[in-house]
Amino acid sequence: MIDLDFPAVLYGAGGYAVYEKQQAEQSGIKPLCFVDADTEKQGRSYLGLPVISLEQAKERYGDFLVHITTDMHLRREIFEYLVRQGIKAERILNYVEMEECLGCTELDSKLHADSSSLFTCCKLNNTMSDETEVCWKDCHDMESVILKYVETRDKLIRSIRGDETCRCTGCSIIKNELRPVRKIFKTVSVGFAHPCQLSCVYCSFRSSNSRFLIKKEHQAFAKDFDYARFIEILEKQRLLHYDTGIIFAAGEITINPRLNEILSTLQKYKLSVATNGLIYNQRLADLTSRQGSDMLISVDAGTQKTFEMIKGMDAFDIVWGNIRKYTDCGVNLTAKYVFLNENSMEADVEGFINEAKKAGVREVFISADYYRQEELPYNILDLAAKMSNMAEENGLKYVILPTFKPCEQIDIQRMKCEAD
Repeated sequence: MIDLDFPAVLYGAGGYAVYEKQQAEQSGIKPLCFVDADTEKQGRSYLGLPVISLEQAKERYGDFLVHITTDMHLRREIFEYLVRQGIKAERILNYVEMEECLGCTELDSKLHADSSSLFTCCKLNNTMSDETEVCWKDCHDMESVILKYVETRDKLIRSIRGDETCRCTGCSIIKNELRPVRKIFKTVSVGFAHPCQLSCVYCSFRSSNSRFLIKKEHQAFAKDFDYARFIEILEKQRLLHYDTGIIFAAGEITINPRLNEILSTLQKYKLSVATNGLIYNQRLADLTSRQGSDMLISVDAGTQKTFEMIKGMDAFDIVWGNIRKYTDCGVNLTAKYVFLNENSMEADVEGFINEAKKAGVREVFISADYYRQEELPYNILDLAAKMSNMAEENGLKYVILPTFKPCEQIDIQRMKCEAD
């Protein structure tokens, strides 16, 4: 992996640099300056950083990292120029050779791992394509499973690119646009069956729900999973980037006996962690307070009574208190609300937004139950609209998640506008 302790510069003090500087900083880069070939820009300051020539950067820093901040179409030319000028190719962080073709961003850049298999998001977004799913038991070791998954994924990518008929044919996600030639994972999501202190009524792993009983072999797999080896293989195969994000939603991480080992393995990447908020963990706070990392806590209630009904424990004040501790440490924390029949009351909607504001939360996720079958009734959609309006009024960002069906999202937006 790239050593981000090297000095770093941004190449290109132009219009795209505002966004790219932010992206670089969120990835852990601490740029010292801009480098630009335009002599009129050199010697000035741009976005709070000095602008210097490439030769000056070599004299000052010797061996350094470069993050290119220009339009995507110019990057190949700049990459080749920098290499000709003696900059090592591996020090140029964000250059990716691109080509225009049919494809799927999810397939290109995301990997999901659970106790059964490796797969793409198709398993999660109702396209019902399991064409890339590779089960752990299909191969004799972890590396073989990963290699088989990549082989299967690349075969499907070639089918899509060649406009061949396959399970993904007709999917609205497939588009013709610039895509990386070399496919790397920008996000890796890990979601294994693992114990949790709560018993949320909608949880897929609730022991009281016979449809989702955790198989003993899955529990054993999660307990013994070698995170270090998993990351090592992905790095060896050049499937990860310096700004790859690891999404960890494997049971409750704060009670995992291997917590320190897991965090040590994942800490060099941007880390997104889902936790129930019952236990405050300082190391978790330190890691998720870094730029590009974040935390998600699904509270699902705005009153103590409803929290206990939904979660199976009287811990409403504890969770909101720990949320306050995390935000005080600078954690970018999102509070989530999953609408159910049991929590669809105005008092809970109002209480949730009020508690979120008091606890220093900046963003809320508004969600429906992923496993529901029926259409949501009018009153729930109306309350989702009310929550989004309340979030705006209280200065909170909000996201209405695609767990609401497209027609339901349209209704929520209409109700939101009618209430304004």
